[in-house]
Amino acid sequence: MPVDAALYSGSQCYFFNGYQYIRVTRTDTGPGTIDPGYPKNISEWQWGTFGSNGIDAALYSGTKCYFFNGNQYIRVTRTDTGPGTIDPGYPKNISEWQWGTFGSNGIDAALYSGTKCYFFNGNQYIRVTRTDTGPGTIDPGYPKNISEWQWGTFGSNGIDAALYSGTKCYFFNGNQYIRVTRTDTGPGTIDPGYPKNISEWQWGTFGSNGIDTALYSGTKCYFFNGNQYIRVTRTDTGPGTIDPGYPKNISEWQWGTFGRYPKRFVRKNIWILEATTPWDPITLAYANAVKALQARAPSDPRSWTYLAAVHGSSASVPPGAVWNQCQHGSWFFLPWHRMYLYYFERIVRAEVIAQGGPHDWALPFWNYENPGHAALPPAFRDPTMPDGTANPLFVTQRSAGMNMGAQLPQSVTTSAAALAFDAFTPPPAPAFGGGKTGPQHFFGAHGELEFTPHNDVHGMIGGWMGNPNQAALDPIFWLHHSNIDRLWSIWIDQGGGRANPPDTQWRTTPFVLHDETAAQVRSTASAVLDTRSQLRYVYETVGAPAVEAVVEAMSASPPPDPPPEFVGASERPVELAGAPATVDVVIDRRTLESRARELPSDSPAHVYLNLEDIEAERNPDTVYEVFVSGPRASDGTVDTTYYVGNVSFFGIEHLSVAGPASDGPHGIRRTFDITGWIDELRAQGRWDDEQMVVSFRPLSLIMPPGTELPPVVAEESLTARAAPVRIGRVSLFYG
Repeated sequence: MPVDAALYSGSQCYFFNGYQYIRVTRTDTGPGTIDPGYPKNISEWQWGTFGSNGIDAALYSGTKCYFFNGNQYIRVTRTDTGPGTIDPGYPKNISEWQWGTFGSNGIDAALYSGTKCYFFNGNQYIRVTRTDTGPGTIDPGYPKNISEWQWGTFGSNGIDAALYSGTKCYFFNGNQYIRVTRTDTGPGTIDPGYPKNISEWQWGTFGSNGIDTALYSGTKCYFFNGNQYIRVTRTDTGPGTIDPGYPKNISEWQWGTFGRYPKRFVRKNIWILEATTPWDPITLAYANAVKALQARAPSDPRSWTYLAAVHGSSASVPPGAVWNQCQHGSWFFLPWHRMYLYYFERIVRAEVIAQGGPHDWALPFWNYENPGHAALPPAFRDPTMPDGTANPLFVTQRSAGMNMGAQLPQSVTTSAAALAFDAFTPPPAPAFGGGKTGPQHFFGAHGELEFTPHNDVHGMIGGWMGNPNQAALDPIFWLHHSNIDRLWSIWIDQGGGRANPPDTQWRTTPFVLHDETAAQVRSTASAVLDTRSQLRYVYETVGAPAVEAVVEAMSASPPPDPPPEFVGASERPVELAGAPATVDVVIDRRTLESRARELPSDSPAHVYLNLEDIEAERNPDTVYEVFVSGPRASDGTVDTTYYVGNVSFFGIEHLSVAGPASDGPHGIRRTFDITGWIDELRAQGRWDDEQMVVSFRPLSLIMPPGTELPPVVAEESLTARAAPVRIGRVSLFYG
């Protein structure tokens, strides 16, 4: 596995991998001598949370050293015998260097070059006149595109590593490199014949897929690629001379396990992992780690019981325990769960490694949206492991149908409606993320992604997964949330104005968790926005789900200002008990027409359907599809052609009596933007401005062909699905 960053610092060299570092007394003829007590955790440098998940780049700059992690940096007064002294006021945000947006999501590489320093981010770079007491002075006209260096396409998508080497500088991108004769006033002069393939250095296959980092060290230069390194006697006119016996494995430096963490952990699709066998090494390592965590004392923050209780627990909270922290119905839903999964993943990985498993282990995700993958992955349905012992991934506290291979319905697993929204925060209109709240265990301002697929999947799996106070006890919980986290990344990557909230409250509110050493850690939304640069993980490329059909059916115009006006409601509550149900909504035509006259002609009206004050004693093991139509036919029948979304009830136990605050919601509220559907009904002459009908239809699992639940189990399932739910009012808003 690679070295993430390397730092030349006089007679010492520092190497960074994951959240560890190592210090080596430098020599030119070997790997140097690892100083006693290494590797150590970066956290031991007492830099707070900075660097706790790794170092992206390191810069030697005279008496100072700079370290970059995500959108932050730290400056250290250099010493050879310790971590140096962190200068007052650090870490700081890179944005404080007044470089505009450059580096706002991290630094890819940094280059010391005499009186100048170069920083690389994506396809841009910046040149800074170096000082020891501040960020230096950005030279006029920067940032610039790397393409302006007239290096052709080289570096157009970024620089992987940069090497200072006397009068020459080397830059690496993919399997190519470039050598530049250094100057202080421009990009330098590219030496004739560059870029070249790294393979031309006659280093065999070493570096054929890129260089992870490079280290200047006097007459020697070191290059790192994966779990190998190479040492070169430096020259200015060629690639230098590779020293005899290289490349070598980093493990030969006798640094123990240091250097085995990958530069980026890759979260993989569990169904693809198990395409040929239900016990892929990653799945098996997860199962063995879960078994070990389940055996730990509940008071251990790294135990299965404690980790599940962080999300929710009905038990009495022990003094000092960080339990019942999950954020639901809130704009903190997505960032809190990302933090939660991140530290869970680190805890599991530490156990995997302790058992001799892969150092690159990462939490898989369950993409139930893929055709044929809406059933539980096979390893989660197998009661025994390959060695014949009980399988901790299999739990009976789920819907029996799920454990028998049943598929979740497509309307439960789809993320299309959520991904179609370009706003993060509701209300009045629905949006992707949750509504503005303070830190709340449960509240009523859900985002569309939290409703579908998140809540729907929880509800249909049932058992532990259907109850927030037990959900994280089911090992599939973590893969479900890994997928939800992946969808957040997909949503951002779609562009089109999609952005996370800029609000300081959202970005800086701290949450407490524990890491793999059982140490208490604090994190904020701003620290987890970029999984690649800040948290060092990515999702394997699987493509974004299609959203076009939903986009067409929804209104494309922005939500109204002022807020929409109430124009109608049902005259009675709706009782749902596992069977189809309908309710009539009476519309006040005069209010509707008055509101329409108030709207500007260039601001099309939005129509919102609200399901209000949804209450129940417990979450039924089902989800209801919701349909809208015009008035009933003369024989009383209702058209259910126009499906607008789902309503499910995960967490309803927390809200059915009263909200978490005196002014909080009393029950769940579900809002649908039905503008497109109403426009279509009106165009077909099937809409009435005085009455509409809303229908509810319960969903069932899709059992494998030829498979049926045993009669007793089927009866129990029907009883669970019939748990009553009361919708206090169905209302219509227009504006």
